[in-house]
Amino acid sequence: MAQGNVRRISRRFATTAPNPLFVALESQLYAALVNTPDITARGICDLYITERLSGYSETNRRTLLERMPGDIQALAESRSAGQPKLGPTELDLLDFVLNCKSNRLLFVIGRVGAGKTTFLQYVLQTIARELESLKRYTLVYLNALAFPTNSPSNRDLLNELHRAVARSDPTLLDKGDVPETDAGPQAEPPLSEGLLDSEAHEFVGLVQRLADRLMPGSEPVVVFDNLDHLDVDAVAMITVLARALHISTSVSVIVALRPGMFHAQLEHASGRSGFLPFYITITPPDLRPVIRARLRSALRDYNPVHTEMSGGFRLSISDPEKSVNSICDKLLKPKSQEAFMEGICGNNVRKALAAFAYFCRYRNLDFRLLFALDSDIGYADGGGATIHGHWDEHFLDGLMIGDRQYYADGQGSPITNVLIFEDEGQSDHLILYVALGLLNASGQYVKALRLLNWLVSLGYERTFAFSAIRHLWARSLVSALNGESKVEFDTHLRISAVGTYYIHQLISSPQYLKNVVYDVPLRHALWSEAVRDKYVPQLGSVCELVELVSTSEHARLASDRLTALPVEISGALYGSGLLSRRLVGAALALAESGERARSSTTTQRQAAECKERLLVVEARIQEDEKIIESLFRSQRLLPEGERASRVIEGRLGSYALRMTIPTALAPALQNRVTIELDAPEAEQMESLVCLWQSVEDENLYQELIELRRRRNGETFQAEFPVTDVREAGPFPQSKLTVFAATRPVLVYKTEG
Repeated sequence: MAQGNVRRISRRFATTAPNPLFVALESQLYAALVNTPDITARGICDLYITERLSGYSETNRRTLLERMPGDIQALAESRSAGQPKLGPTELDLLDFVLNCKSNRLLFVIGRVGAGKTTFLQYVLQTIARELESLKRYTLVYLNALAFPTNSPSNRDLLNELHRAVARSDPTLLDKGDVPETDAGPQAEPPLSEGLLDSEAHEFVGLVQRLADRLMPGSEPVVVFDNLDHLDVDAVAMITVLARALHISTSVSVIVALRPGMFHAQLEHASGRSGFLPFYITITPPDLRPVIRARLRSALRDYNPVHTEMSGGFRLSISDPEKSVNSICDKLLKPKSQEAFMEGICGNNVRKALAAFAYFCRYRNLDFRLLFALDSDIGYADGGGATIHGHWDEHFLDGLMIGDRQYYADGQGSPITNVLIFEDEGQSDHLILYVALGLLNASGQYVKALRLLNWLVSLGYERTFAFSAIRHLWARSLVSALNGESKVEFDTHLRISAVGTYYIHQLISSPQYLKNVVYDVPLRHALWSEAVRDKYVPQLGSVCELVELVSTSEHARLASDRLTALPVEISGALYGSGLLSRRLVGAALALAESGERARSSTTTQRQAAECKERLLVVEARIQEDEKIIESLFRSQRLLPEGERASRVIEGRLGSYALRMTIPTALAPALQNRVTIELDAPEAEQMESLVCLWQSVEDENLYQELIELRRRRNGETFQAEFPVTDVREAGPFPQSKLTVFAATRPVLVYKTEG
């Protein structure tokens, strides 16, 4: 396609006009949801939310409550602004502090923006000040953000301990505790090179002296927080120090980490030998009470909104706060909220609040959202065709468009366009999807250099490919184990929950495809200023995009090129599936909706013509898939015969296990295993850890998996891929070991 014939329609137009509600409340909404200072500065009691999207059941909560002193029980039963002051997650932390007398090392696990720091401050500072039973604990809070670099020295760590004690109670320090003055940046090696015996001894000694100086019956609680930006080896040394501190002094030690860093520390500390500490997973709070709490003060005294609407009618909103809350209640029901929080926002509450504020700008906001109406909606485009009309589609439409004429990547929307990447005059429609597919198939952390080499082997220019990898990281579609500010060659990457949601669900959404198409450089042959976002021109552009992607994949995945690829790459490409396959399904759904719509016969005829074009593309995709499958079978990348799965069931005492396994493993398959475990005796646990191992000498596989409790139930579940499969073969005999904290509760052997 000649570059001169290509247009990116989204870049021709900026904003149009946001809806009248947003115009009236813009400053208040952004002050409450986006431009907020740190929560502790606003009054944590007013803004902290205990209602979480977690797996704790009511049984868990009651069991935890029974172990609590009377003042904590009373506080947990009290409510503030409609929510309990202590939820199950908060009670779990208090249970560790109060009742755990042996293994007193706890990890608090949560993704960026999930609220780990706020959670710790709320329970160990705010709540502790209210309760007599907690006043015997002195918080020693070490904040790694105070370190001068991301590779701190032993002395930096010791200095922060002194500051932490001084912040808690300066009277606990004496002259002998004053730290030595640093001798300069080269005075000692960084912490990542190892703990120095002298500083480690001094660190543990100061904590012990602190414990000795407290009143009889009192004790410190030491917290290491905000470690994720540090060098991974520095975090490993801090974890070693935390374990030594708990063993030497018997005080409670808490370390807050992201999930990836936590699992890296498990392997670093134990080599997967069975060391499994206590941990609490911080799931994000329910956004509905979060938004209500933040809007309460901003809109409490706001006047009614009256505005003239198109068509000559007048919209009056007597209670703006109630209207915004109505939007929350309709759009953020638990199932929809889980997809929004994890799949779009990566469980980052700050990002989710900003995304919701962007939605409130939505120029096509259906005003039935503002009132107590329970019915679903159907909304029509300019051509009269109703496209997938319900609240979820309306929410996605608003998150993409906001107050713009067209969706444009990077212009405020939380949604990323993964159907085009441009850099330094180069562009490609496949590279972002291919990179995500490679990471998804690997199922583990991969060095950025290794991913780059995979892309280069597929014909991508090196600098362009590395820019694409960095773009995916910047948009949170991949996560980095040891890279907070920039992706380097040695950064360990894996596909994030956001990236997984995109390649498995969002890309296949007709609404996503419909909006994103005008942000892709194409001919857009049917578009003109006069038609703007009418249905038929938009569908015509969708057909162009699907045809272009299919042609590009056909050329890139030619047989001679595939046979030259390493097994891990060709297998990953097959396992991910063709991008054109995902797009053509969404495009056909759009075309068929036009055929069915109550619109003009001309629109219906044009929709049918587009459908015929798409069916031709689909037939070519099917032929490509057959060729690839035949080639892969000949290379033992796929098993012979039909692919199937089977269920293995077993019991041990009160535990009931169900495993769904593939009958065969192969490099080109996803090799996914699903585990469900009924564990009534693990009622206090939100998650369990499972070690799956093959027991055959020929193929040694091993995976460490977290089993998450289903919401409000006794069943734990997980899904994981078997990685590093080199050739096709039957599913092996294996052993499954399930741990509750450090205790193995189930060992089960499966037949192949």
